[in-house]
Amino acid sequence: MIQWAGIKPAYLRTLRPTRIYGVPVPQLAANLWLHRNRPSHRDEFSGFPPKLVEAEPGIAVVPDAVGEGNPRLPLLGLRAFRQNGLRLAIDGDRQRVTIRTRSKFWIFG
Repeated sequence: MIQWAGIKPAYLRTLRPTRIYGVPVPQLAANLWLHRNRPSHRDEFSGFPPKLVEAEPGIAVVPDAVGEGNPRLPLLGLRAFRQNGLRLAIDGDRQRVTIRTRSKFWIFG
């Protein structure tokens, strides 16, 4: 969590655990922000304000030892999309992923 968010998990309130790959994993009380990137520039922000994504009941922090061989990147799951009214579109031909709200706030594009 420190590598991708700069936050130590100990700073966040621990909630009831969830199971990932059959292993109990702690959930932490936290929300996240999605930042829109510049078109065709994956790692550059656009300058638009970020979108708050509320993560209820929290975020799961998966230890490296769980799910050996699977990516340890933060993943935004279906629960977060549903709870925040987000829409996801994947265009394989154009190699583009788009996340938007019902009000057409574009995150990636």
